[in-house]
Amino acid sequence: MRFEVEHSTRLTYGGEVARSYNQVHLRPLDTPTQRLLRYDISIDPMATPLRHTDAFGNLVESFSISTPHSRLHVRTRSSVEVSQPIPVDEGPDWETLDRLRAEGPWYELTLPSRYVDSRVDAATARALRRHPRPADAARALALQIRTRFVYDTTATYVGRTTRQLLEDGRGVCQDYAHYFCGVARAAGIPVQYVSGYLATEELSSTPASHAWVEVVWPNGGVLELDPTNGENHPERRIRVAVGRDYDDVAPLKGVYFGLADQHLDVSIELRASGDDLTRRPNHRVLARRRVERYAVQSAQAAQQQQ
Repeated sequence: MRFEVEHSTRLTYGGEVARSYNQVHLRPLDTPTQRLLRYDISIDPMATPLRHTDAFGNLVESFSISTPHSRLHVRTRSSVEVSQPIPVDEGPDWETLDRLRAEGPWYELTLPSRYVDSRVDAATARALRRHPRPADAARALALQIRTRFVYDTTATYVGRTTRQLLEDGRGVCQDYAHYFCGVARAAGIPVQYVSGYLATEELSSTPASHAWVEVVWPNGGVLELDPTNGENHPERRIRVAVGRDYDDVAPLKGVYFGLADQHLDVSIELRASGDDLTRRPNHRVLARRRVERYAVQSAQAAQQQQ
């Protein structure tokens, strides 16, 4: 199935900022089950991004705006063809996984990261080890998350911790994915965070922007799981970036020099070619899913504000 995606991020500042430095993860991945047909990015004020591929295989676009500006608009358009997933790899047994995971890059995916706390639910992590195989444990954890927590778009923000999710029992896909990563990694299962789009209306009220997880086996196999929606229609998930957590795959993050506040407005339009199941155009992603940016008060900026 072919999808057309338009992702628009507008930042409006409360006044002029001197300059900004920005990083974008918005180019969908090319994988065995996903083919990128077209991608372009436009930036206003005009800037030319520098591109590199990071350690996880994501294309990262970096750009700076060195003149004073009061707004920033980043718009991307993508055309992606997604096929049926490859047969599921059930992975090794516990003994083999424990022996192999420290021998390659998978080990990093069993460690804590900025938004993933492997100590937050030690009891659940220990319980996972009672399942016959790691794949069984991963599926059980995904099911437990869907039944344990209430999906609530008003209960979250980008810096929310998994401990807060446990305390109030409410969250969104990003919270679910971070919790899954923390518990699975504590049990010794290598797992990475996936950022992308969900191209279906029937599973939940999840916005088009979506997050899920992939268990990465030492033999190169992958077990893809969606703790929010289950495993229905995996061909409607569009992968944009993968990493240890949200910090590695944030659609837009950066710093700006100045004292002005900022207002974020994100809209995503996703169309499925040849299918009448489409997302409503210009769906607003809640501001709680904030772009991560930092205001920096330099000596020069402080003088300009006085």
